[in-house]
Amino acid sequence: MISKHNVVDMPDDIGDYLERKRRKRGWSQVELAEKAGKDWDQAKVSKLETCVRLPSADDMEVLARLLEVPLVKLMRLRAKSELKEPANPRSKKAA
Repeated sequence: MISKHNVVDMPDDIGDYLERKRRKRGWSQVELAEKAGKDWDQAKVSKLETCVRLPSADDMEVLARLLEVPLVKLMRLRAKSELKEPANPRSKKAA
């Protein structure tokens, strides 16, 4: 039997997971981008969290380090997100 805790810890996609981990740390998208380095900005973080863009291997290494999550978990979530229909990326501001 799956416990309630395990169900809550199973995100739908990598974007949901990244957003949840960022918010848990109390960081804004801008703060995460600043911590991630020169190639990052708020727009990149937003695209990752809404699955408009999937993270590269390098991106996942940075995110795993900053958010203190296992890299393998990010890799699995990315693969799961790749299998979803790309035609309509998830949008938090759906009308």
